[in-house]
Amino acid sequence: MRKKIVTPRNFVKPPYSLLIEKTRDGSEFTEDEIRFLVDSVLDQEIPDYQLASLLMSIFFVGMSAQETAIFLLRKSRPFFSINGIRSGRHWKGW
Repeated sequence: MRKKIVTPRNFVKPPYSLLIEKTRDGSEFTEDEIRFLVDSVLDQEIPDYQLASLLMSIFFVGMSAQETAIFLLRKSRPFFSINGIRSGRHWKGW
């Protein structure tokens, strides 16, 4: 049986300002963009002022049901780390 060769995704990280403008104009995020945003927030790579602008834009324009579902699935992965502290829904700290 031959193994299927899977090529890596060629996702180019967009600048945060482009994502903010995309939200402001009412366009939907792709799954890769949502993954990039969640990872940037958890890794503290996105500057606070751009995160505030993005959240304000999402608050006023809103998110589609598809975007919300992808965001919640991405955000609720079993374990994630904030400031080097591992946490999750059922993390007991051991």
